[in-house]
Amino acid sequence: MVHIYGQHEHHTLLQPETHLILLDAYADLAASAASMKENFGALSNAWDRLNETRTSIEQRRREKVLLEAQVEEIAQARLEAGEEEELRSDKNILVHAEKLHQGCREGEELLYESDAALVSRLRKYAVRLKELAGIDQNLRPTVDLLESSLAQLQEAATQLRRYAEHVHFDPRALEQLEDRLAEIQRLKRKYNASVEEILRRHGEISESLASLEQGEEQIAGLEKAFAEARRSAWETAEKISHERQRAGKKLKREMEKEIKSLGMPETVFEVRFVTQDEKADAPPFFIAGKKLTERGMDQVEFYFSPNPGEPVKPLAKIASGGELSRLMLALKALVLTPGVVSTLLFDEVDAGVGGRVAEIVGKKLKQVAAHHQVISVTHLPQIAALADSHFVVRKEVEKGRTFTRVERLSERERVGEVARMLGGVKITDQARRHAEEMVKNKY
Repeated sequence: MVHIYGQHEHHTLLQPETHLILLDAYADLAASAASMKENFGALSNAWDRLNETRTSIEQRRREKVLLEAQVEEIAQARLEAGEEEELRSDKNILVHAEKLHQGCREGEELLYESDAALVSRLRKYAVRLKELAGIDQNLRPTVDLLESSLAQLQEAATQLRRYAEHVHFDPRALEQLEDRLAEIQRLKRKYNASVEEILRRHGEISESLASLEQGEEQIAGLEKAFAEARRSAWETAEKISHERQRAGKKLKREMEKEIKSLGMPETVFEVRFVTQDEKADAPPFFIAGKKLTERGMDQVEFYFSPNPGEPVKPLAKIASGGELSRLMLALKALVLTPGVVSTLLFDEVDAGVGGRVAEIVGKKLKQVAAHHQVISVTHLPQIAALADSHFVVRKEVEKGRTFTRVERLSERERVGEVARMLGGVKITDQARRHAEEMVKNKY
């Protein structure tokens, strides 16, 4: 709604990167610039994805032999989750096989085989207890318990015999177990991981090798997308560059006309498109001396010559403060088209100028005010006298606090203020008559 043109804004002309922004604003290239930014973003993303994928695949290619060897080694080891614990348990049994065999045989003999075996003795007593239960039925539950115990003891003796028959010390089996455990330990040390982690790594490496094969197809797709993004970005840059070059020629004519009306009649103004032909190509963003950015492929710089017979030179290097102020005011008059921004606030746009030039600047502001609401903060009477309305800004201290007051002046008050601006604190009759003439005639 409000464009604020600060008192130091003309110094932005000393920064050549702002020249392209001003040219685009003059040429009304906002839509083209947005399209260029979008296409450049797509190109940057496509380029990054292609390079990242290429780097990743190349790294995996270098590691392929190692990865394949690891997959083969783990596959041949035929590791299983929980296998190590089971092997250690089997080893413990083999190491103590003689002890287990002897202990089970002792148990079997105690329960069943010897003359004094528990089963034989309890069976004889069970017969006696049945006779007693025939006398008193209350002993019947005890008979049942005893017979049940006999059955369990017989089963225990049978199991001890079977176990003893199967458990024997086997040096060869123990050696095989120890070899297997040693192989597992070697793999755990090599991969610095547990068996479960090694198995998980085997799956990850297998997937990585499979994706390496798929990566070639992925690269082809990414290269196609990149080529399309590059073509689109450079074509958009070419299009916007042609529009800028046409606008640059037109801006030259109109700027020289505007500057002439601001008291610089012999000024030559040019819009130059700078290239870096001496630099080597670095595709896809630097080709044939032109660097592609989100703003396109143009580097623009304003050149001018303020005096007849002098060659044009970079504006940023030779323009004085007063010249900068007038150049910026001329640009603003051209760039700010009617209806785009309704209100323009010029904060001491007259900085660095005075006398006749101040009068010219004031008339240019008056011209701009034909299409915009213009608010100008100024210390120059030549500019203040041209305004349709005049406000004075004062600072006052009341009860220890500072207040800023803005007051609209009547025609009589306005003459007094312009006279003060002309003559200082003491207003002479001559200054007042001059102020009356300035306000009344508005030049």
